[in-house]
Amino acid sequence: MMLSTSNKVKLLGHLLRNLGLEYLLELETLDPQYKCLKELSSKFSEGELALISVLGSIVAYRLSKRGEEYWRELTDYFLNIKVVRDPSSIASTFMEFLRSSKTNRVLLKQKTHRVEKLVNRGFHKTLFHRFNEYSQDLFKLWSNLAVNLNADRKTKTVVFAVKMFYYAIRASHGDKVLRVPLEIPIPVDLRVFRISHKLGLVRGRRFTQKQAKLVQEIWQRVASVSGIAPLHIDVLLWMLGSLNEYKELLLRLAKKHKRVSIVMKIIFMAK
Repeated sequence: MMLSTSNKVKLLGHLLRNLGLEYLLELETLDPQYKCLKELSSKFSEGELALISVLGSIVAYRLSKRGEEYWRELTDYFLNIKVVRDPSSIASTFMEFLRSSKTNRVLLKQKTHRVEKLVNRGFHKTLFHRFNEYSQDLFKLWSNLAVNLNADRKTKTVVFAVKMFYYAIRASHGDKVLRVPLEIPIPVDLRVFRISHKLGLVRGRRFTQKQAKLVQEIWQRVASVSGIAPLHIDVLLWMLGSLNEYKELLLRLAKKHKRVSIVMKIIFMAK
């Protein structure tokens, strides 16, 4: 019997509730993007790392290679250069990285303009100096970043920047967990769209802005049922989207948390 979208939302919500937040929090620390920030945390302060993570996120679209490779390249670049520790120098260094990047070549002019927009408005300094305030209020960061980019708050790169800022804080503070607002949606890229389609939550295979908004709305509903913020759910979707690569990791962690049957049900739905 085919389940309706509404019933699939309820089913996934209940599965995630039973899977538990603790599983997803540990899964986040196994995310290659998180691991990159963890490496950088050995060299940079929390404010510096937060700024690098946000700058890296707002241009993380239409990548020339996979996201894992982009963050690996960014990490290696910052680990192997000498940086003057102030927000303007970090922003300048990031621009140098972006211009030389092999994983982020498409729409380079547009992307450098996005970084320049934040710098010209002084938001890189605001982010750096108000780090503690933003770390206590991710909703405020989300809103202020969108305003400074002249972007819709639900745009993929804006919500992704909030996620990576959250990762940066966890990486800097020994995996400290912050309160992530339920209102902040998942960042929808092609990988998340495709796995949402496989799960039967959206119809049509063409990835459009309209479809991206629909995916966000559906996962907000799943989050409401599960009680788990969409940004925490995102890591699971991201790994399900590359199941051949991450299936073993997902099941290994499930065994540790005694949640194998639940993860198997989710994987079965995603095939």
